[in-house]
Amino acid sequence: MKVFRFVPILAIVALLWLPFSQPASADAQVCPSATLSSSIPHEVNEEHPGSRQTDFDCFSWQSLVGLSWAAKEGVNGEPDTNIDFGKVGKRGLVVWQTYKNSDAVFPQNDNPNPCPGGKANCWNTPLAGGENLYATSKSGGFLDGQVEALPNAWLTDQNGQLTRYEILVNRDEFDFIVKNDLYDGSEQKKYKHKIDMPEGKDDGPVGPIELKAAWKIISQADNKDDYFWTVATIQDTKINPENGYPDPNGQYMTCKGSSDGICDRTVGLVGFHIAHKVKDNPQWVWSTFEHKNNAPIQEKGKQPQVVTGTTYSYFNKDCGSGKECTKNTNPRDIPIPVTTPNQITRYLDPHYGGDKILPKKVNDRWHELVKDTPWENYELISTQWPTAPESGDPCFGGDPNYCVKTGSPTPEILANITMETYIQGDNLPNGNIEYASSCIKCHALGALLNGKKADFSYLFSKAKPN
Repeated sequence: MKVFRFVPILAIVALLWLPFSQPASADAQVCPSATLSSSIPHEVNEEHPGSRQTDFDCFSWQSLVGLSWAAKEGVNGEPDTNIDFGKVGKRGLVVWQTYKNSDAVFPQNDNPNPCPGGKANCWNTPLAGGENLYATSKSGGFLDGQVEALPNAWLTDQNGQLTRYEILVNRDEFDFIVKNDLYDGSEQKKYKHKIDMPEGKDDGPVGPIELKAAWKIISQADNKDDYFWTVATIQDTKINPENGYPDPNGQYMTCKGSSDGICDRTVGLVGFHIAHKVKDNPQWVWSTFEHKNNAPIQEKGKQPQVVTGTTYSYFNKDCGSGKECTKNTNPRDIPIPVTTPNQITRYLDPHYGGDKILPKKVNDRWHELVKDTPWENYELISTQWPTAPESGDPCFGGDPNYCVKTGSPTPEILANITMETYIQGDNLPNGNIEYASSCIKCHALGALLNGKKADFSYLFSKAKPN
């Protein structure tokens, strides 16, 4: 049983290279080293002269494949190289599902120690799955995060179901946190320097990785095999259905009729963020994927590009002119209740990098490799990376521990419609681009509880402030 622990947020590898004969229909000059491999890349290779963006997009897909390999039994975070890509084996999990959930890294109790049995075996204690924690279903998880579609809102699909979220970290990041006792708020307050985790290198560590996954409830109208899916145990939170705020006298939105807000549901992956700190990219590399049927594209000044015959999870082509049909707008601002589906499109503005979104040749190349697996239904939206890592140096008080270089990221705007739903670049306050979604610029604000910079991570602020 896989354990998911989701947190409501109101604001917001043994190496095995398997050769693959490239089908003639894909462009072999794109991602020439692409292969179905259980290895997660440690660096971004230079393979496309004059198109560094393509290098990063190829890196993103290679990372997704390695992360989504079947997980090895008896250990967290390692692939079972005896199982073909696209299958999960007896354990029923892929590698990234066995990473540490953010709640397990930062326990919210009086003794916030993620390693009660000692640090030596902490990564594998407990093993993801089995009888551990709260999971009650085969290859399922424990979900309670329901408010994550930035900013300050929820995301309701066309079936009236809330989207659910989880955040996980790999062993490199987990071990850094544990070694330095940074899971403890009191220790964070005493920490003398800003965070600078070791980067990934081909001849060294994989580097820190943070993941965020968004899941939809699979309905009878959905074909679950079109998704990477699992059975999850959901811990619902009582909320006021009119405004989405927690309310002890409110309602369970998913586990209706439950006395304790816990229920099992089949869920399908609809959004996936990968943040990975690797050589020459101190601002990290930010990859984001979505299911192809999430929402239609809408270029600035144009109507949505609705694909005939497609049923979207977050868009209704027959929606009229009522306020419930207002596109890409925080539901609290419209306002509409939690049970009303949100009307979402993928907004693209070419002036701010819209031409780098949905790289067709890269997606086509990888779709050939992952054909006949659920992953052929997922698309790389884009990869954000620093074009000039030494540029941009916002400081506070002149202390370098409170400074961070933002590195001139490209594309300037990058949003996953399941996570940065309402800050895609349209409907911005006064048209200010600074309010739009940028992974690097947003995470540059991540800090420890003492205010020192946290290496582009917000997770450290989850430590209980003892």
